[in-house]
Amino acid sequence: MQAIHHFYLRWLSIAMLVMPLSLNAADWPLWTAFKDKFIQSDGRVIDYQQANGITTSEGQAYALFFALVANDKASFEAILQWTENHLCPLQTDICLPAWRWGQQLSGDWGILDPNSASDADLWLAYSLLEAGRLWQNTEYSDKGQAILAHIKQQEVATLPELGPIVLPGRLGFEAINGWWQLNPSYLPLQLIAGLSFHDDTALWPAVYRSAEILLRQSEVQGYAHDWIHYHPRHGFLPLNAQANIGSYDAIRVYLWLGMLHADSPSRQRLLNAYSGMLHWFNQGYRWPPEQIDLTTGIASGRGPAGFSAALLPYLDSLDASQALSAQLARIERKSDGPLLGEYQHYYDQVLGLFGLGWYQARYRFSEDGLLQPAWLEQD
Repeated sequence: MQAIHHFYLRWLSIAMLVMPLSLNAADWPLWTAFKDKFIQSDGRVIDYQQANGITTSEGQAYALFFALVANDKASFEAILQWTENHLCPLQTDICLPAWRWGQQLSGDWGILDPNSASDADLWLAYSLLEAGRLWQNTEYSDKGQAILAHIKQQEVATLPELGPIVLPGRLGFEAINGWWQLNPSYLPLQLIAGLSFHDDTALWPAVYRSAEILLRQSEVQGYAHDWIHYHPRHGFLPLNAQANIGSYDAIRVYLWLGMLHADSPSRQRLLNAYSGMLHWFNQGYRWPPEQIDLTTGIASGRGPAGFSAALLPYLDSLDASQALSAQLARIERKSDGPLLGEYQHYYDQVLGLFGLGWYQARYRFSEDGLLQPAWLEQD
C-alpha cells in the first residue's frame, strides 16, 4: 500500500484516500472535467464517440448519480430536467426514459429509440430516491418512487425456476421459445438492496436473490458475459457462439462486485466466483483485456484506461495490491490531465468516475445499499 499512497501523493492528495472527507463538486477534478467536456449547460450528457454525438438514458442516469456523489445540486437538477423534457416519449415528467436520443434522419433532434434501458432506469430511480433522502427533498423522492413503480410494472418479469428479475428493457427481451435475454451488468446488487430500503415490499429481496443466482451461475472460467440467455431447463447460456464474450458490458460486473459492502453476504462468494480477472493479472499482465472469448478463454486487445479504473474496487476488495498499483500507474500514464485515456472517450470517464471515485473514498455503499457520500461527514 505504501507504493500506492506514494503514487497518489504525486497525483492527487493523500486526503482523498481516507474517510471522512469534506468534499464538494469543486473538489473532484474528474467530475469537473467531465461536466466541462460531456455535459451541456442545459444538462444533456453527450457521447461524442457515437455518430453526431448521441445521448443515452445511461449517460443521464450515471451523471445524476455522480452529481449526487459530488453534492452538486445545480448539475443534478439540470440533468434531471433535460432527462424529463427530452427522453419521455409521452412528454410527461415521470416515465421510463427512452434510451437513445440524437439527430434523426430528418435532421431534427429527438428520440431515436423509445425503448427503455433498465440499467439506466435503476440508477435513475436510485439516485432520485437517495437524493431525496440525503438532501431531504421530497420532490426527488416522489419522482424516484414513480420511476420505481414503472420499473416494477414494465421491466420486472418472473422467470420460471429463477424468480423475479429486471429485464434489460421494456420490449424485446421477453421469452422467445422459452429463452429470456439478460445482461449481468444491468443488475448491481447494491442498487437492488438500496431499492429494498425505499420500497418495503417482498419484490426487491426476491430480485436480489434472482440476480445473485444469475451472477453465480452465468460466469464462465471466472469471467463475466456481456449478454446471456436463460432457459428454465438449460440455465444460463451465451446468446450464440459469436456473442460468447466479455467486454465493454461485462467490465461493469467486476466494478459493481468490487463496490459491495464488506459485510454483504454476497460479496465474498461472488468475488471468488469471478476470479478470472484476478488470475489474468496474476499471470503477469499489467493491463486488462479488452475482450475475452468465453468459449476458448482467449483474451484479445488491451482494455482502455477506463477498464483499469473499473477494476480498482475489484482488485482492492481482493487485496491484489500489485495488480492494483499497476492499474493506478497505467491510468496516470495513459491520461493527460483529469480525464482518462488517450482519446478521452465518454465511457472511460464514466468508468473512471465510478472506479476512481470509489477508490478515493468519495462514496461507499452501506450493507443495505444506501449511498454514503463523503460530503455527508461535514454536515
